[in-house]
Amino acid sequence: MSGLEHSKGQRSGAASTPSGERASIHHARIDLSRIHREMLSLCADLEQVADDLPDNVDRLECLALAGSLLPVMRGGQRFEEETIYPAIMRAGEEQMIRRLKTEHLEDDSSAQELTQVLLAIGQGHPIYNPEAVGYMLRAFFGTMRRHIAFERDHLILQSGGEINPLLGAPDAADHR
Repeated sequence: MSGLEHSKGQRSGAASTPSGERASIHHARIDLSRIHREMLSLCADLEQVADDLPDNVDRLECLALAGSLLPVMRGGQRFEEETIYPAIMRAGEEQMIRRLKTEHLEDDSSAQELTQVLLAIGQGHPIYNPEAVGYMLRAFFGTMRRHIAFERDHLILQSGGEINPLLGAPDAADHR
């Protein structure tokens, strides 16, 4: 999926339905799974840029990624803060909230810096230090992938494969 496709996607949100909390939990799991897929797709695109350095970089793709990176990431963070954090707080997991908030700040800072680099590449500026740019890209998408793995392990399933009461059981739609 190209960066342009990332910016076109709209998520529906996890609005509560009259059928109660079970439907709301189901929607939250589906939305979180969709956000994860979108972010993992963006990570794959960033990895392709890193692999193509220094001479085969698609400059238009860099511009598209620069335009979608922050909106995609911030949309996912906003969903977590509005939908997931309250469930974590109800479970008494304040330490997990502190960890996630710190990660969000660090991720946002990294994404802003990476966006500037992608814009410069996309605008045709020379890549003076491709190793540093590659490291920056790999550090970012590696961190994002670990963050998503943490959420899957701790928010969707608890260790040992038991259903996490915060978000209920995953279903087939969560793994597409």
